[in-house]
Amino acid sequence: MPKTWVLLGDCLTFLKREVLLQLGIADEVCLTFLDPPFKQGKDYDYFDDDMPEESYWQWITQVCSQVYDLTAEGGAIYFMHEGRVAHGDAHRPRAGHPLLSDDDVRTH
Repeated sequence: MPKTWVLLGDCLTFLKREVLLQLGIADEVCLTFLDPPFKQGKDYDYFDDDMPEESYWQWITQVCSQVYDLTAEGGAIYFMHEGRVAHGDAHRPRAGHPLLSDDDVRTH
């Protein structure tokens, strides 16, 4: 039976196969639940929640890409994001700057 791992820290540090192997984690990633900061200026230990909008969406894109690369064939990725951030009331990506371009969206 696969183990469940919860890793605390900067997600981009842990979202690399070589880092996971160094930690003794060789299992395939079958499920990832992403609940990123919502760019509300909160004080996090591992994240600048008040970064510029373009930097924020670049970070989200990088996280999603690294999660995808670690996901096993048939695995699941669940992404929670506050609607007001993604759809208009707060910090919205500019037209032509989508969260993921068509080239970034891949299916297993």
